[in-house]
Amino acid sequence: MTQYQATFVGDAVLRGLDLILPRGTITAVVGRSGAGKSTVASLISRFYEPDSGAIWLGGRPASDFTRGEWAKAVALVSQEPVLFSGQLSSKAVAAV
Repeated sequence: MTQYQATFVGDAVLRGLDLILPRGTITAVVGRSGAGKSTVASLISRFYEPDSGAIWLGGRPASDFTRGEWAKAVALVSQEPVLFSGQLSSKAVAAV
């Protein structure tokens, strides 16, 4: 992401963000509540398009990729836990 800026509900967020994520690495985005972690994840996922700046992958702008191509190239793990109801033993059996 280069000189990225996005606007949500009239407020500019992530002004001047430069972020480089090298291929094949694992990167954690951490920070206090409201710092923009979920916004960064949403932008990398292409849920939003930039007001200015660009998101690049392998020397190509994100806009060159179809949504399907992008989904195959980028992986994210959400900070939101997923809880299931029922007993643990039934979940372990379902996983096998």
